[in-house]
Amino acid sequence: MVKTGKKATFKMGEAKTASVINPTKFVTAKSANAAGLRYENLVNYATAKQKTDQTNDAPVTDFPELKNQLNYIGYATRASAVTETFPTFNSDKLNMDNHDISVLKQQLAMAQNNGNNLYEMAFSLRGDFLKNHGLYDPVTKIIDQARLKKAEQNIVDKFMNRGFSLPLAENKNDLVWFGVIHQDTDHLNMHLWAAKISPETRSEMLVHGGQYDGQPKGVIKFKTISAVQRQFINQLLTQPEIQQRQDVIKQVTHLERTLAAKVASHALTTDKFEKDIQNIYRNLPRSVSGQWQVGNENMLALNPKSKMFHAHTAVNTLIDRLTTNTFSDEYDDFIEKVAEKDYLDEYDKGILHDKKKSWGYGREAQFRKDVANKIYRRLNEWSKTSSDGETQLPRINELKDLVGHNSKIISTKKGTIGQQKKIIPNDLRPTAQHQVPMLPKAINQAAKIIKNDIRVDSRAQRSMRRATEQQEYEEAVSEAQSQHI
Repeated sequence: MVKTGKKATFKMGEAKTASVINPTKFVTAKSANAAGLRYENLVNYATAKQKTDQTNDAPVTDFPELKNQLNYIGYATRASAVTETFPTFNSDKLNMDNHDISVLKQQLAMAQNNGNNLYEMAFSLRGDFLKNHGLYDPVTKIIDQARLKKAEQNIVDKFMNRGFSLPLAENKNDLVWFGVIHQDTDHLNMHLWAAKISPETRSEMLVHGGQYDGQPKGVIKFKTISAVQRQFINQLLTQPEIQQRQDVIKQVTHLERTLAAKVASHALTTDKFEKDIQNIYRNLPRSVSGQWQVGNENMLALNPKSKMFHAHTAVNTLIDRLTTNTFSDEYDDFIEKVAEKDYLDEYDKGILHDKKKSWGYGREAQFRKDVANKIYRRLNEWSKTSSDGETQLPRINELKDLVGHNSKIISTKKGTIGQQKKIIPNDLRPTAQHQVPMLPKAINQAAKIIKNDIRVDSRAQRSMRRATEQQEYEEAVSEAQSQHI
């Protein structure tokens, strides 16, 4: 981000960068006191006129450390960054007046005097994202500040209640927070500052031992920060976009479960795959006989030290055969829809440098896990019913006889397989009243690209992945063998 010196002049054409990033910081009261800094300095003005004073317009960098922010009188409302007469907001008001600011300053002072940390969560929004969602007009420079403020209001509870071992505040009157929108950089920046007011006495929220002994804990859970970012973005999506993402998730879930059931059932009931099933059974560890499962392992990144490594590898090989031939079309449909979801995520959050963290990677791993577990369940039952499962290998006709006992594994009624977890995130819903009645043009264009290109690309990517997995497997086997020499 770059400070432009102008208001609402945001950089455009950054489609491959994250729509929203949200750095989170905190400063301790002890360190602020030692430096002679006051929390209330962030909003230290008494009249609207003073807000425009040059002393309140220091040249600061984007998202400076909180200690640096406190060095500038009225950093939150500096004239170069805001356009509203009363730009600060909180849970109750979108524009806090002078009386509200006076109360706010008193609460911030109390929070610091009581030894509490001051937290900041900032949101930097890409110009294209703002434009595509009706939040910014690059011609008129008009910003829908009310809608942006409401989105930030709606994430405060999750941020404050789930970011720590216990909720930051002990009740609704024990939390002070305020926000502001800054417009003088090439991205629109929103800030949120918050602190507990009363002294922190709860053991779970205090540091025990070391140089910070007795001080409130400051680190916020990374999982919460990520969840807040997702919720914030979802607040700004239009209803059609929300529905589009929900539909894609539902379709992927249905395709994955249905395909996993078909692949497992076909492998377990077709004579030509008898040797493949026997090879899987032969590689299952006898130390956990009758209790074989994938567990928490990743079928796309197998651990050669795992007891189930060789069995998992054999399952993956069988899955590759089936998805390349018998179920090629169904698998391509699944991968195409997975890629569509990943594309939407990239549109919202920017391109991931590590594809293993993508939603689609997780669904592909889940698909393979589901197939493997269905096969393992059938082999678990066979081993328990077989008179000599230690020396004999399962036959397809014997596995077929177990279908009646194990039908829940391959049922595809109404697109569900047994008791499955809900995949659609609970917070994937709009809360803002304003809704644009159509999808942004960029999303519609993306849908066409996805439809025309993803199937071809997915085949190439799948081929490359198989080659990489085979190489990794061979290296792992070689390493494991060398350790036993």
